[in-house]
Amino acid sequence: NVFERASTLGANALQERAERSLQLDTACVRFDQPAHFQGRGDELVATARRMGSNSVVTSLTVGLCSLDDTFATAMGESLKTNRTLQLLNLWDNKIGPLGAEALGKGLDCNATILVLNMRSNVLGPNGALGLAKGMLQSCSLTSLQLRYNGIGDAGATALATMLIKNKSLKDMDLSRNKIRSDGVDALMKSLWSNRALTALNLRLNAVCDKGGISVGAALSHNSTLCTLDLMGCDLGDSGCVPIFNALGAAKHKALMSDNVATRRMGASRINGGVRTLIVSENGFSDIAAVTLGMALCVNRALSSVDASRNRVADAGAKRIADALLVNTRLTELRLHDNLIENEGANHLSKALPHNAILRTLDLSHNSTTFDVQTHGFVTAAVLEDFSNDFNLTPVAVERGGRTEEGYRQDVSRAAEVGKVARPLDLFKEKISPSLVSLVFGANHLGAEPPAAMAPLEDYLRTAQNLCELRLPRNALTHDHTRLLCFTALAFLDLAHNLLGNSGADAVFTQFKNMRAQKIREIDLSNNRISKFTPNLGFITSLEAIYIDDNIVKRMVPTSAVQAGGREVKNWLTKWCLQQLHIAEVTRGHGKSAQSQSHKTNGG
Repeated sequence: NVFERASTLGANALQERAERSLQLDTACVRFDQPAHFQGRGDELVATARRMGSNSVVTSLTVGLCSLDDTFATAMGESLKTNRTLQLLNLWDNKIGPLGAEALGKGLDCNATILVLNMRSNVLGPNGALGLAKGMLQSCSLTSLQLRYNGIGDAGATALATMLIKNKSLKDMDLSRNKIRSDGVDALMKSLWSNRALTALNLRLNAVCDKGGISVGAALSHNSTLCTLDLMGCDLGDSGCVPIFNALGAAKHKALMSDNVATRRMGASRINGGVRTLIVSENGFSDIAAVTLGMALCVNRALSSVDASRNRVADAGAKRIADALLVNTRLTELRLHDNLIENEGANHLSKALPHNAILRTLDLSHNSTTFDVQTHGFVTAAVLEDFSNDFNLTPVAVERGGRTEEGYRQDVSRAAEVGKVARPLDLFKEKISPSLVSLVFGANHLGAEPPAAMAPLEDYLRTAQNLCELRLPRNALTHDHTRLLCFTALAFLDLAHNLLGNSGADAVFTQFKNMRAQKIREIDLSNNRISKFTPNLGFITSLEAIYIDDNIVKRMVPTSAVQAGGREVKNWLTKWCLQQLHIAEVTRGHGKSAQSQSHKTNGG
């Protein structure tokens, strides 16, 4: 039947596509779809052999195909004669020591390949040794990716021997390879003489404090390494301090010493090569963090430091903040998931106006609360996820003829996002009174009795800088709004609540009674409003009012809507003064007033 035929044609098309994909007739070839290529090992081996004479393919990816040493051996033989291949991805296969040795021999004869990616195979120490032998004299390979291959200390030592002689390799990834301090020590000693490697990834290896000492010693002699990734290496304070000393802390200590001889020693060189340093998840405390701060005072190379997920507290944060006052290079600093409290966060925030270089400061998931003073708006730095997943972003809001600069915090859906049991309690001590804009939507405030709104009421009376307040989707009623003070605001969003006529009038009455009105926009969309009182007409500063999805909107003439927000507001003001109620109009009452209103406004 038609359906069976269509199914057969579809299967044939997939088969033909898979067969065509084994062709080596384009510059970039990928065999990394298990559904098409697993179980076709013999065909892929034949394809690898054809690469020896191929002059078209420059990038070849064979991943997730469960290929073993047979394929790698064929690929190694092809590398000896191939003159076009530049990138070879063999990730997520089952290539072992024999296949790696064959690939190493191929690399020894190849002068074009630039990148070899063999992550997630089973090379082991002997496989790393086989590759290293082939790379001793290799002059083309610039990137070697060996993540998750279990090469251990023996494999790392073999690669270290290769690095002493190799002059081309610039990027090496050895993450998650069961390398311990002895293997790291061998790698670091090779960097004393190696001047080619610029990026080294050792994350999630058991480097420990002994390995950290070796890293520090290597950095004192090497100035070409630009990126060093030591995430999750269990360095601790003892392992991190030597590294930070090499990056400038030792020099800073000497320069600050009262001893003249010690100050002269401080003139010794520091590492000026490392631009990106990742030391997250290493369990170091303020002891190492203070040393990092000292390094940042004098280091003129580091542009990005990730010290997240450690045990840095206020003392370490304060020392780093002091460094930001004089540092002129750092553009990214990540300190999230530490133990920094308000004191440390305040020091960092106060340092921002004096630093025109820093662009990213991440303090999320610390022990800070929302009352951290935000002094950093004058700099271009962005405080990412300042506290408990609630974003703090710089804004500029116009109010009363002047521009207020500060921060907006979005604390919407606090129960879901921040796991806050009672969102209203955040106003008691955690939301900063210095905010310029606050978004507090979908927090179920209407479920609280009006008397329970005291925390928000007190906050609004003390938040002198607050220009914009957004409380949408909270099921607020007129009993809630009549207790709140909105008079200092320029923008008020109460959309999608349950205010009704009396709630809307309570809001208008507040602004009407203000001598110096500042309110510019009010959003009352979807609030079950059917009439407005004359109080709206006395809010002279109002520029726009939003009334979507209310019964009252049906009374606004089309001409006013087309003319823009100000005309809608003018029409509503005139309508309010006549006290028309939509229910009365529906029943036929007040027709003369309605007619007059339409004549006045051309409706």
